[in-house]
Amino acid sequence: MKKNVSSQKVGCQMCSATDGSAFTGSVTVYVTGDAGTQAIGSVGSGACTHEGNGYHTYAPSQAETNYDLVAFTFIGTGAIPTTVQLYTIPTTGLLAPTVADRTLDVSSGGEAGIDWANVGSPTTTLNLSGTTVKTATDVETDTADIQSRIPAALVSGRIDSSVGAMASGVLTATAIAADAITDAKVASDVTIASVTGAVGSVTGAVGSVTGNVGGSVGSVTGNVGGSVGSVATGGISAASFAAGAITSTVIATGAVDADALTTDAVTEIAAGILGATIEGSYDLSECIKVIAAGMGGKTSVSGSTVTFRNLSDPKDVIVATVVSNERTAGPFDVT
Repeated sequence: MKKNVSSQKVGCQMCSATDGSAFTGSVTVYVTGDAGTQAIGSVGSGACTHEGNGYHTYAPSQAETNYDLVAFTFIGTGAIPTTVQLYTIPTTGLLAPTVADRTLDVSSGGEAGIDWANVGSPTTTLNLSGTTVKTATDVETDTADIQSRIPAALVSGRIDSSVGAMASGVLTATAIAADAITDAKVASDVTIASVTGAVGSVTGAVGSVTGNVGGSVGSVTGNVGGSVGSVATGGISAASFAAGAITSTVIATGAVDADALTTDAVTEIAAGILGATIEGSYDLSECIKVIAAGMGGKTSVSGSTVTFRNLSDPKDVIVATVVSNERTAGPFDVT
């Protein structure tokens, strides 16, 4: 009998107390729940229905079935009293559906079916180690394949991996962090073909520059293979030239003309030439003064002394002593 469920039946075979034949008279039932107090049936004052041949039935109320053990005692005048004891089956609980009057799904082999959508305590971990769960794709095989491709351990909380190849254009200016490319990251044999735009500053030596440098260059160690647009004022000093650097072969024909020289430059060149010592302690300008006085200056003779004046005639340049028409001595005033 189902526990706490209405519209159920209970019956028994009643026999005559006289000769044991089928008892067909009136029968009344008494109900005892869980060995408690016996009471006449609550439905129709316990009146039973004779189904035939001494078999009588009773339809207990729902409350009369709400016991673990229910005893139905059938009595009738002239009949042998008969008690039927029933253990009720709960409609919820062990091996029972959660909703009353529903059946438990049992497989053809007698095993109770499992409703995966109705697993108890779904918020806790379920151990399904003995169960193989498969879909159209074998999940276990796919999982093993993925595990074989990833590192066995994390490195500082991350998965380290290598990139076999990168698509074209992946590394852009925004993808490279500031200061990511340092001297240590650039190989010594790297050549930069060209630089478009201004270069603020270069720390270190520039081996060689092929092409044009449009602005000013503080210093260059190495060779400049192209042309230099301009040189800052004072950029080339005497120290810039190595000894013997300027020779006739490095100066193009016509490179140095009157237009290329300033007045100061001509004066300095002339002074350098005239100041060159060419005879004894006399420089070229002094020798020219002596030659000019001797060749074209005024002369005066006083005894054995002959005096030669300079061309402009303000002073004596040569004062010579002449003996037998020969000049034996002659101090020069070339101041």
